[in-house]
Amino acid sequence: MKKLIYILTFLFVVCSVQATNYYVATTGDNSDPGTIGEPWATLTYAMSSSSGVGPGDTVYIKAGDYSPEEVDITISGTESQRITVLGYKTTPGDAKDDWTYGDSHDSAEMPYYDGDNGGNGIDFNNEEFITIKNIQLTEHLYGVRMDGGHNIIENFFVTECGDKASNNGYGIYLFGSKVYLNGTLYGYDADSCKVMNCVVINSTLTNIATFSSYDTIINCESYCDDNSTGVNSATDYYISNVGQKNNVIKDCYAYRIGDLGHSGHGIGIKGSWVGSSNPGGGVDCENHRIEGCTVRNMKNEGFWIAHHNAINNVIDSCHAIKGEDGYVLRDSANNNTLTDCSADSMDYSSTSSAITFRDGTEDLEGYTSVSNTFTRFLITNSSGVIFFDYGDDNVGGTWSVEANDNIFRHFTIYNCDYLFTYLRSDNADNEFINSIVLDVTDDYYSEVETDNTTYTYCDFYNGFTAFAGTGNITDNPNLTDPGGYDFTLQTGSPCIDAGTDVGLTYYGDAPDMGAFESGEVEPPVTHPRSLSTNGRGSFRKSGGRFIKQ
Repeated sequence: MKKLIYILTFLFVVCSVQATNYYVATTGDNSDPGTIGEPWATLTYAMSSSSGVGPGDTVYIKAGDYSPEEVDITISGTESQRITVLGYKTTPGDAKDDWTYGDSHDSAEMPYYDGDNGGNGIDFNNEEFITIKNIQLTEHLYGVRMDGGHNIIENFFVTECGDKASNNGYGIYLFGSKVYLNGTLYGYDADSCKVMNCVVINSTLTNIATFSSYDTIINCESYCDDNSTGVNSATDYYISNVGQKNNVIKDCYAYRIGDLGHSGHGIGIKGSWVGSSNPGGGVDCENHRIEGCTVRNMKNEGFWIAHHNAINNVIDSCHAIKGEDGYVLRDSANNNTLTDCSADSMDYSSTSSAITFRDGTEDLEGYTSVSNTFTRFLITNSSGVIFFDYGDDNVGGTWSVEANDNIFRHFTIYNCDYLFTYLRSDNADNEFINSIVLDVTDDYYSEVETDNTTYTYCDFYNGFTAFAGTGNITDNPNLTDPGGYDFTLQTGSPCIDAGTDVGLTYYGDAPDMGAFESGEVEPPVTHPRSLSTNGRGSFRKSGGRFIKQ
């Protein structure tokens, strides 16, 4: 037995020792041995079977301009021994890691690849268990095209990818099994991958997208300021999850800069659909999570969940700043949960709203937007708060899809024009509970003159006449400093212990009205305007609160 243990230990040590470091530099030659003194010339060669690189090995690639190489990966690591690629500046291990909007590519800082508007910058070709860090890419059709599982890319600076003539292309693309076209399921699989600490700017169609499952996109920044060819050049989707299940988008930032040709979709979850463009439909889009993210200036959808099979997804601790619609439930998305979020200055038009239910033309089956729950929202300085919109799909002269059984609880709403906007008449059984409505000009704007929402245990103050309902009051809520964006309740507020138990934690005899429970050490919702900044404009979660970076 002892001999067997010794043999196994020896083999483990031997295998560990066999892991090798290889090197790539612009001064190299692929006929060289790949040492630091005699490096290879291309990453494509290093990541091929011809090089001898294998599981457990590391490839260091020195800063420099490797254009017009398109990196083609044709080898894989293993679960226990990944292949690692590390870009560096002058000494293996050093790399610039603070890229952001406004920076320019610099081939002296990290390896640089200019695709001259064609091809894939880095193509994984179904290969797996690879980690690549510290790369710059520009002007490819796809900056990164990942169709193998368990891969990691980190600290990528990607700009100007896509084809402006066709409005097609991606900065970072996790190509997964949930891709349907006319009923056909394409079987590529980029499951269980990670995109970390990347900055992507001005990709024509989408900056960052996952079509897979169990993927993580974390601490990434997505920008667009390109209006050179109008709609075709402006980024359509900033960070998009079209995966099947269990993806996480966390601590990310999306900013549409200026008045661009495309109105912009910020960060969201999009299920497959049933309609004329996709009659075969698709599988459920479920159990995804968007957490700690911020979107800015989206003249369309800040955060969104779309299509009837987008179910059981979560948006938590997010901020929408300046735009048309902050949080959108579209085309019958149902049974989703949105918690501890804020929206400020949704005011591009008279029908702009913090929360919008919208029906479009992609889903044509008449599904219903039901059973979505919104909890602890802070909404300020907006044209509207909740908007039931009919969208574009007017079938047979009646609005085809209603929004029923949605719950809005523990809201604090300040300085808005309308509480509700109704452009559909057949909504039913929506509930508005335990909320504070302060300095809101009117109860609702409507083209159909129908409300169909119940209001209970709410404080309506200094605006329209309060709705009838159990527990409703019209007293000054005594917020600490709403003009200074402190919406906590002062001692003696009539909203303390004035709510009803909806199954959430509370302090005292009953829940408080509003988004901020008195007695809580750290409020779960923090307004962006109350936070300090060093100019970057993105929000990160720290100790249960958000700090602006």
